[in-house]
Amino acid sequence: MSIVGKKINLEVLRNTEIGLFLDTENREHDGILLPKRYVPKGVDVGDFIDVFIYRDSEDRIIATRLEPYIRIGEFAYLTVNKVESYGAFMDWGLPKDLFVPVSQQRSLMVNGGYYLVYAYLDKQTDRIAATAKVHRYLQNEAKDLEVGQEVELLICDETDLGVRVIVNNTFWGLILIPILIIGLILAAKAILDTQNQSDIFIEVDLNDQLSSTHVQNFRLHAESGAYDGVKFHRIIDEFMIQGGDFENQDGTGGYASAWYGYCNGQASGDSTCSGQGEKAWTVPDEANNGLTHKPGALAMAKTSQPNTGGSQFYFVDKDSTPSHLDGVHTVFGQAVSGKIDGTIVSGIDAIDRISTVTTASDSPVDEIPTIKKIDLEGDCDSTPDSVCKAFIYIDFL
Repeated sequence: MSIVGKKINLEVLRNTEIGLFLDTENREHDGILLPKRYVPKGVDVGDFIDVFIYRDSEDRIIATRLEPYIRIGEFAYLTVNKVESYGAFMDWGLPKDLFVPVSQQRSLMVNGGYYLVYAYLDKQTDRIAATAKVHRYLQNEAKDLEVGQEVELLICDETDLGVRVIVNNTFWGLILIPILIIGLILAAKAILDTQNQSDIFIEVDLNDQLSSTHVQNFRLHAESGAYDGVKFHRIIDEFMIQGGDFENQDGTGGYASAWYGYCNGQASGDSTCSGQGEKAWTVPDEANNGLTHKPGALAMAKTSQPNTGGSQFYFVDKDSTPSHLDGVHTVFGQAVSGKIDGTIVSGIDAIDRISTVTTASDSPVDEIPTIKKIDLEGDCDSTPDSVCKAFIYIDFL
């Protein structure tokens, strides 16, 4: 029986640099990885930990301590993050989006749309998927219910007679109420929809033609979920906002997502970096690519030494043109659009909203802008007509 889609309590088998490996009944693949960013302090070999099991973007069975918005056998309203010809991808609170095949959509879903779906386990692929054709999973006749019994309701839609609801995740129901009350309920639902969105959204065009290595490095970190939950630790109004330190969250950590031939800024043929491992991996500069530090530019942060970029990045703020950084720090993207509390704005204005938070010694103190997730779009194959985008969702914590 598959453990995908279940929350279970597992024993820690091994503690490694990349995270904990957890036991299963058949010790599948020498254990299931719980990535380092999800490991709570003090947990070690022999301890037990509650985790949710799913498949990541590389189809590997993996563990997380994040709570998904929906589980197998449940109904929920979710937002579409990306649409492809073969299906839609919905935000369900985990790094890998929840897939809804075209065949399981009542009508073609659109980016940003909010839809009622049911989560199920695809037995052929052993992957969690969702369907908008929820009717087949609901009963018309309520059983085992008594008058006066308290039930859970999920509002679905408005009809001529009232509001249709799902009762106890099992039955169809109908609330017969005046039109005025219907309007109030739907208005409340619209407010909840807004609350489920990120505080800040930034769409970025990644320049894979002129900065292919930096774009690949950024995308690999994003795909792995390394940036999820990482704050913008350094903020200077009218200059820039900096984040991406998934190790220490203070600007002292982070490393390249893959081996690019450099250890701590020095060219090397040894991917182990003389035993230092991946934490010594850095990215070779591509700073002389002709891209400049104009407002909205996305660039690689590094030390004063060449070829020392790792995972940290920054956006150039509104009305800032730090030309002294051109040719020194690699620019590899440009913010093109954004949202603030659901309102569409320019990407530069979204960055500027973050730059205005209260800081002490350039660190945010009240509103902590934190990356919720980063979605990616396009093949990024470095051709002239290549589509290569990142969608960054940020909350103030």
